[in-house]
Amino acid sequence: NGDGVNDIFKGKGFLENIESFEMMIFNRWGQLIFQTNNPEIGWDGKNIKTGKLAPQGVYNCWVKYKAARKSLQEMQQAVVLVK
Repeated sequence: NGDGVNDIFKGKGFLENIESFEMMIFNRWGQLIFQTNNPEIGWDGKNIKTGKLAPQGVYNCWVKYKAARKSLQEMQQAVVLVK
């Protein structure tokens, strides 16, 4: 809603030794609506194809990253977009 509180969805944690990173957000039909390779860039609720705010609802988030001297890590979680 632009009030500066929880306006961006991104991971938190120790990012110093990240060698590769990818975060993707999908809608309930499996369509990609956000993607980044930069852990400092988060999702602001907009669809990357249209530039418009996505509808309120549940989205799937996939994160893949590799830290120095560690194997590739993959995580999946649900993200709830509330307006």
